[in-house]
Amino acid sequence: MPALPLGNGEEFRGYGQLPHLQMRNMFIEADPTNTIDGQVRLQRPGLAPFLTLPGKAINAVWQQLGTFNDDYLVVIDSTLFRVTTAGAVTKIGNVNPGRAQIVASATKAMIVSGTTAYTTDGITLTPVKMPTGYEAVSSIAYISGFFLLTIAKTNRFYWMAPGESFPDPLSFASKERSPDPLINIGVVGDVLWMLGTQSEEVWVPSGDIAAPFQRINGRAYENGCAARDA
Repeated sequence: MPALPLGNGEEFRGYGQLPHLQMRNMFIEADPTNTIDGQVRLQRPGLAPFLTLPGKAINAVWQQLGTFNDDYLVVIDSTLFRVTTAGAVTKIGNVNPGRAQIVASATKAMIVSGTTAYTTDGITLTPVKMPTGYEAVSSIAYISGFFLLTIAKTNRFYWMAPGESFPDPLSFASKERSPDPLINIGVVGDVLWMLGTQSEEVWVPSGDIAAPFQRINGRAYENGCAARDA
């Protein structure tokens, strides 16, 4: 029996007047028992509505197993909600409007929305007091018990040690090799990727409470980051 020439991906060209090849509600896996083309096409389960919250734009949906009883944090417009897996909704507070980023430890979450960072214990919402002159936060990260906050339009980042509610004015470091502004900090395993507009650096936790992060020499790249959510 010959294999049917079915499409196995999404493809579109804006020229040549060729048809738009679409694969809907399907994904492909290797299947050694299929002696025709070695593939199996599996249908995704259908989606069902879960919950409708008041507002227009969803700016963040976040969940982390082991934090807040596995509940969701949802930012809609400028409102932060906590949503249980059963669908119960609690309004926590208001944040600045715009795309939000959320990271968390086991007991505390941090949200940056607009250029303001907030912390929540799942019940209350508190703005993070930043050092004078460095109030505009562009992104956040969490690793090894520390929250990290990058400062908009600079190559500087601050950290909050375990138990701290806001960063000490002296708890900061700067991306070292290039002065381009930091756009985001990416966490991969136990490694921090400092992503700037024109370069990248790799940092790791040092174990030194006075200087808890250090750059890995020889690992810098001339690639920029277009946007925090890119």
